[in-house]
Amino acid sequence: EYTRNILLDRGNISCEDVIITGVPRYDFLVHPERVFSREVIFRRLNLDPGKKLITWMTQTHAYSVEQNNQNLAAVYSALKEFKDIQLVVKLHPGEDQRGTLYKNNLTFCPTIIGGMGHITYELIYASDIVITHYCTTAIESMMLRKPLIVLDIANGPSRADYLDLGAAVLVHDKASLIKAIRELFSDEAFKKSMIQAQIAYITGTNFNSDGLASKRIADLVTQTIENSLKIRE
Repeated sequence: EYTRNILLDRGNISCEDVIITGVPRYDFLVHPERVFSREVIFRRLNLDPGKKLITWMTQTHAYSVEQNNQNLAAVYSALKEFKDIQLVVKLHPGEDQRGTLYKNNLTFCPTIIGGMGHITYELIYASDIVITHYCTTAIESMMLRKPLIVLDIANGPSRADYLDLGAAVLVHDKASLIKAIRELFSDEAFKKSMIQAQIAYITGTNFNSDGLASKRIADLVTQTIENSLKIRE
């Protein structure tokens, strides 16, 4: 409904021309436990099974160089406050896949991973908390019911409308990041409330997350072809 309303409001499109199907690439996320194994992911990425995992889904192109360095300093210094947490920095596909920015700051040594494809879903599935900005990884994290932190050191107006529902928590500095992490790990009521808000939000942005989006699209194509043939007859 979210995207449909944008099309109707901003495009020269009639209501009858918009059919909601859901996103086919997310079909397999309906039963992620059938696809992924946290144990296997931890072992393959050489992560410590005795520590909780926070994954930072980066988005450097959304910020200036100064702001990126501020983000980096805030995350690294915040995570140093926790002994039982490990950090994976998942590089956005559009940035330097060598991870130079994240290696220049020597105050903290996270695991840095680049690439595209299933690795993003694997990391979200294995994570205890996901940190991101305004990115599709936020949607994917909500689909997998993961506690979500939106990092915005720039402190500008956020486009993340799911914040208004409580589906994620917004942080602007090191102190608020530390507070958010502690609350998500210690306050079950807070975490449960966030997950419930995520479920409500996903219903509006990804239709029925039932694994049948591909089938709905295929059925629509088939029906369109059949209707076209009937018209020709």
